[in-house]
Amino acid sequence: MISEIIGLPFTVFGGIQNAISKITFLAIVFSVIVWASALLYGVFYSIYIPKSQHIYPVYFYTEPRNCHKGTCHFPAANVALVSPGAGEHLMPGQRYKIILELEMPESEANQRIGMFTVKLDILSHEGKVVRSSLRSGSLRYKSFLVRLLYTLLYVPSFVLGSAEEKQVVSIGLFESYEELYKQPSTNAEVEVRSEFIEIYTATLKIYAKNMSHSAGTFCITGRSHQRS
Repeated sequence: MISEIIGLPFTVFGGIQNAISKITFLAIVFSVIVWASALLYGVFYSIYIPKSQHIYPVYFYTEPRNCHKGTCHFPAANVALVSPGAGEHLMPGQRYKIILELEMPESEANQRIGMFTVKLDILSHEGKVVRSSLRSGSLRYKSFLVRLLYTLLYVPSFVLGSAEEKQVVSIGLFESYEELYKQPSTNAEVEVRSEFIEIYTATLKIYAKNMSHSAGTFCITGRSHQRS
């Protein structure tokens, strides 16, 4: 009887120790499962779910081209949509909205030009034109009175260089561009068909449309198209 009473604390302590060991083991297993799930989800998301937006800087150069006047020097640029050694940036089967943003000074030259035309060619790896778009744009109109009041209001900022007389012209080139499975795009050629236009900077922006729908259906539709 006395030996049983003396051994009782050791029995209780051993049971508690076993319980703690089991709880610790289960906690470790649970943590490993959670981290593995998060890692697999991240890999799946990066491979199968398209990025919501792609932003590319556009660097224009001028070269002689044939036009109705004979020879014209239009600003043009070749934008790489795929980095060297990387896969397709645009997801096949996904629809995209493509916009060109031009940061332009409100100069007399740009105001005299008025409306101008922008051409965008989407090229495949072989250099073939997959899709083409031709859209127009212009500076937003401001009357003489509005320009005068704006200038007087921002004179200190203009003098200090913290503000500029410029506008950002947004030109929608594609409302629903769909990347092809057999001819994935690798480059985009941008041409502004105006010889004397003045541009500070240019940016090509590509936005994925209907992302929630793509996330749920791409694994099924995408692979079925690839097998065909």
